[in-house]
Amino acid sequence: MQNKKDYMIGLAIGLIIGLVIGLNLGKLDTLKEKGLPGETAGKIEGVAKKELVQVKTDETLFSFEGSAEGWEIPDWAYDKADYVGMDVFISKDYAKDEETSLKLMAEFPGGIWTGAIVEVMEDFNWAKYSEVFAHVYLPEGAPADLKARLVITIGDDWKFVEMNHDAPLVAGKWNRVHASILQDSPDWDMTTFDEMARSNVRKLAVRVESNKEPLYNGPIYIDAVGVAY
Repeated sequence: MQNKKDYMIGLAIGLIIGLVIGLNLGKLDTLKEKGLPGETAGKIEGVAKKELVQVKTDETLFSFEGSAEGWEIPDWAYDKADYVGMDVFISKDYAKDEETSLKLMAEFPGGIWTGAIVEVMEDFNWAKYSEVFAHVYLPEGAPADLKARLVITIGDDWKFVEMNHDAPLVAGKWNRVHASILQDSPDWDMTTFDEMARSNVRKLAVRVESNKEPLYNGPIYIDAVGVAY
């Protein structure tokens, strides 16, 4: 009699355990369709979303395929002795991603500060972006001390704003020159990039500089200019 009672109790416990396991397996199947079980899925999904926001995604604005796309040496630079850009055109010599790039010819004399600049005038709305960038290439054999920085013009008063630091250029490779355009960006002289400033950009320029020492007469290549989320 006791054995029968024990058997019935065991059977009942087995049914309960089976029911609980079945319910959990059902939930697990549903969660597996979403990729991960339970709270872990929610936690990891939240982390993934947060990390995704932090990852920069480039949007190339100028690839210089087939044309200079409006980029030129500004007229004022031809009139200044310390600006040494001579000409700018499209070239197949080197390219960052595709087949052609922008080729800037410059004559840096050494001994004094000189710069070569190219720019594009266009109304940009960068309100949703966090960074602006360009890629600059010097052929192998170019001096080691040439540097680059980005320059932008913003607002209805056409405020000229430079990066407050330069980027060293390593010959023989594409160098990414970039700066944050977030509101608290430390990368620019005397400006705050609020949404109004980011949505009212009038010009973008790339300037290559020789700070007294490097003497260089030759090409500078610019490609894959854009912004990042």
